[in-house]
Amino acid sequence: FWTVIRTLVILSLVLAATGCAVATVEVEKVVTKEVEVEKEVVVTATPEPRPEAESYVLFYNTLFHSGDAQAMERIVDLYNETHEDTQLTLTQGQWAQYYAQLINAVIAGNPPQIGIVHTSMLPEMYPALMPLEDTPAGNLLEMAGIEPENYMQPLWEAGQRDGHQYLIPLDSHMFGLWYNKDIFREAGLDPENPPQTMEEFVAAADAIKDAGYYAFHPAEDALPRKLRRAWMVFFWQLGGELFDEDYTKATFNNEKGLEALEFLVSIAHERGWNEPGTDGFKQFTAGELGMFVAGNWMYWTASESGVDYGMAPMPVFFDQPATWGNSHNLVIPKPPSGVSPEVLVKSA
Repeated sequence: FWTVIRTLVILSLVLAATGCAVATVEVEKVVTKEVEVEKEVVVTATPEPRPEAESYVLFYNTLFHSGDAQAMERIVDLYNETHEDTQLTLTQGQWAQYYAQLINAVIAGNPPQIGIVHTSMLPEMYPALMPLEDTPAGNLLEMAGIEPENYMQPLWEAGQRDGHQYLIPLDSHMFGLWYNKDIFREAGLDPENPPQTMEEFVAAADAIKDAGYYAFHPAEDALPRKLRRAWMVFFWQLGGELFDEDYTKATFNNEKGLEALEFLVSIAHERGWNEPGTDGFKQFTAGELGMFVAGNWMYWTASESGVDYGMAPMPVFFDQPATWGNSHNLVIPKPPSGVSPEVLVKSA
């Protein structure tokens, strides 16, 4: 099982098979039989034929979609092609229903053996997860040779709750600026120098608009959670904080929160850089949009679109650099009560 975890982490970074084999221990079972020879009893040891290596099918549930889903399907295919004794059965769930389904599966005693959890969801999800260093089988991190120093420390530490490690970082994904190089050229802009400040950004967006294209979309689409993240970027760049230090009081209902919202609304209204309710990614892959905000999870699909695009850090629209980010993590959902340590390690 832990070869699965290590391989998934490595494959997610390089998209290449590791060739690791699942560790197995073959035990020769020795039996005895009695042979009567001239009234003498001769005891001989006859080893049974070695059984074939035991095979395991591990159920792996994820919430990936779009380009991320394509990448994970390839990772799992590569793993299955190179591991005869262990196979992964991949289920790609819908983002909106995934977490409720995972919790319900744990409650019902039928969870997947491997799952994915966003770092931001750990406070809600950790009761349904196995603490990786404190299980009936012992410290699974040590058994797997997984060492914290091999990970970015902020990502690793974000996977902890109440002194336990629940998450193994799989990636880190953050918002950045995507832009169409061909549209930049048509608008008289340098495709190798995307805007980095508010002044540069406004000039670039207006030039793209004047060239007859949609200039900018602040998100992949018009879903509220996507636009909310865009607002958070602007709010953080203004120096705002969503909550107080104790996380007991919301602190965004103020002038900074309003200024960030007004800028977001102006994109499709006063500034005329786009239209309300549009899908930024569809516009971009159709060659109709000059710039939009998204994360590295769109790489695969964007690369297949044929658009000559560039990526850049989030421009500093206001007072300080800031962007939105999250991380996918490998987890072990809690198995049913009474599961033996052997089953936990081998079939979890």
